[in-house]
Amino acid sequence: MIQHDSVGDQFFVPLGLDSDGNVRPTGLFSLEGELEHGIVQFSGITGRKMVVVSSPPCRDEIQTSKHLVFLYDGADTKVNELVDIYGIFQGKFELDAEYPHNLPTIHALQMVPRRIPSSWDASATRDASVTKDACLKFFTSCGFDSSGSEKLLLALMSRISSRSPGLLTSLLIGHYPLNIRLQHDAKYEGLVEFLTELVPYSKLIKLSPQELETGEFASKMNYESGVLEQGVLQIPSGTLVIIDERALVPGKLTERASKNMQALIDMIMHQTVQYDFGGQPISVHTNVPIISLSHGKSILPIEDFIVATNFIKLDPTDAPAAFAGYIQYCRAIDVDITEETAREIEEFYVDQRKAGNGDAADPNHLSRVLNISRLISASCGCNQMSMEHFKRALILAKI
Repeated sequence: MIQHDSVGDQFFVPLGLDSDGNVRPTGLFSLEGELEHGIVQFSGITGRKMVVVSSPPCRDEIQTSKHLVFLYDGADTKVNELVDIYGIFQGKFELDAEYPHNLPTIHALQMVPRRIPSSWDASATRDASVTKDACLKFFTSCGFDSSGSEKLLLALMSRISSRSPGLLTSLLIGHYPLNIRLQHDAKYEGLVEFLTELVPYSKLIKLSPQELETGEFASKMNYESGVLEQGVLQIPSGTLVIIDERALVPGKLTERASKNMQALIDMIMHQTVQYDFGGQPISVHTNVPIISLSHGKSILPIEDFIVATNFIKLDPTDAPAAFAGYIQYCRAIDVDITEETAREIEEFYVDQRKAGNGDAADPNHLSRVLNISRLISASCGCNQMSMEHFKRALILAKI
């Protein structure tokens, strides 16, 4: 949103600020909460024109207008980054203005990556553990079993804290996509709304033959308008992506549908999205938690799953909002492994290999268990992994 503070004939325009601390539409979001225009800046290029959509502060109906934003002195941002822009405003708002004519201009003085504050503050680890127990109890009351509730919590907290380079792909530390398997004859009214209430931002992708055939999953630069046209997978980092597979039916995919499906698979497996700038596609890292909904086994490469035999839509309650702050707080925790814990884990796997446990020889199993362990530690408000968390992760990995 935009705040205007008159300074002579100019206006300073911070985008994405809310004095009440509420998460509101910001400089890169439309009214529906979807990223309307991306921003891209390559090194060595400055003063690039970009079109964004912003919203003036208003308690009533919020209207949007397009702007040109000028970046200077090598400033840059990413196509999937949500930012607050402070700058000098020129021009006036015209809701029907089209690029490049008659658009108001913002000369950026400062650009800051947006950080979503958590309304929940844990003064001690005990507080996080108590809140975690209450959150899991709430999930169970909605129809998930105990292990499913814990996996769901970890998936909502998923965040890539680092990427460890590999020969072919990078190891994503903190990545934990989850599939929720639904029954054909059961009711799940309100399930998607339930998930969206637990996170600040979310995006629902209704995967269907028509969407795969007609949708544009990859973003593409329109050089006539100068605008990067948003694809389905151009999503701000930190946004919960809910993929609904229930409308899919068996059939042969066309070339376009196969390309879109591969783009989705790349985002799930490698957390990368390709952007088309007219030449060789550019692969950009993203960082989004992923939950898929399917009837039976998912067609997507998501190893961990839970089974929901039913979903109980509870009466209106403040519980999701209360737990959303806790989830956001824990999601920001960086978890380390002490040398002592790392040595104990190594000794455990050596013993398991000697005992002939096939999983112990699989590096993918180790990375998966470590990811779950880190998330369990974070869910308890801990910034160091313990063997207790590791042993719990081993149990969840087998379920």
